[in-house]
Amino acid sequence: MELDELKAAWAAHGAMLERSLAIDGLVVLAFGLVWSKKCVERPEHSPFARRVIDSLSGRGLRTASEHLAELAKFERDESPTS
Repeated sequence: MELDELKAAWAAHGAMLERSLAIDGLVVLAFGLVWSKKCVERPEHSPFARRVIDSLSGRGLRTASEHLAELAKFERDESPTS
């Protein structure tokens, strides 16, 4: 496919593609919000769902940061003073 053909195809269908991607994105976002609310409110749901929600929310990163800060504090407290 030549560049001119691609440009013509984009001109003909680009707006439709952009609308389609925007609508798909909103649908996925809405589904994710509903799913996460449902799973967060019910801790008996699968551990996989919990891990996905924690991962997407950044909870794992926050927990790791807190552990690293704790280790750094421990390291500072344990370092010998001269």
